Amino acid sequence: MIKVTEVESFPPNSNPYHHDAFNMGTKIASNVTIMHPSFEFQRTGIIYVVNTETGERVMIEFVPQEEMGFGGLTLKPDDNASRTR
Repeated sequence: MIKVTEVESFPPNSNPYHHDAFNMGTKIASNVTIMHPSFEFQRTGIIYVVNTETGERVMIEFVPQEEMGFGGLTLKPDDNASRTR
């Protein structure tokens, strides 16, 4: 299952590597970078999608279905109000 959570934004039009020194990144579009803590040959459970123009970020977690408790995609904004798609 996939869990998507909004996380604190970076400043607009900033370099994501200046704000996240832990993760590596892959630029997939002129305005989108995927930040990831692992190399391509390693497994990971979390990636971050960053809109480098707006600074908005989401965390995507790959969670085993038994930990999710249901079969859906969960969006959880910063204010902790949950929406399900």
